[in-house]
Amino acid sequence: MLMFWDNSNLIRQAGEAGGGSFQIFLKETFTKFAEETVEQVVLEKFDTKAARIFRLVKSKKYIEPDQIQQLAMIPAKEAKRLSYQLLEENFLQVQDLKKSSSNGPNKCFTLFHVDFDQIIRMILELCYKTLFNIMTRKNHERLVHKRIIDKKQRVDTIIMGMRAQGAAEEQLSDIEEMITPPEKEILQQIDLTMKKLNSVELEIDETIFLLQMYLIYQ
Repeated sequence: MLMFWDNSNLIRQAGEAGGGSFQIFLKETFTKFAEETVEQVVLEKFDTKAARIFRLVKSKKYIEPDQIQQLAMIPAKEAKRLSYQLLEENFLQVQDLKKSSSNGPNKCFTLFHVDFDQIIRMILELCYKTLFNIMTRKNHERLVHKRIIDKKQRVDTIIMGMRAQGAAEEQLSDIEEMITPPEKEILQQIDLTMKKLNSVELEIDETIFLLQMYLIYQ
């Protein structure tokens, strides 16, 4: 019998209180990660007020525009603007319903809602495109600076061989000077650029993994 929940409801303890094994509920775990990822995307793409609206609509399942303005505690004009920005970017969806009235014609009203799986797939598609762009940029950097990169590799290989043979530091310094100061500056810039691209690539890989796992466990 399950006896314990952590604060995030992702880990439970089975067996007697104070003992037994712990269980990680992967579906709930990846759902939580996916929700936080989407909210972070909304926050970075828009602002804190838009993120507040998104969380509100998601929590309410279906909500009328007027309720968004009231519950999000955002001025009506701004709430409407942000809601429709989220709608245009497919972070919110709308459903139009007709409510029949015995005293007059049918009345149509709009409900905002969140199609979370659709948003996950949209963000995944964006991640794939971004990952492709990063890989293309890395290949471009290598191609543009191929001569200097190849020269640096040759010099490094020579230095490694001479060091293994016990060459003096003065001899090694002479070889290192084959790379001119302007070339060193270019190599430093290449190294900085590649480190940034590799860091972003790693973050995107992690995001793709989490979102894919969310879809797998649905």
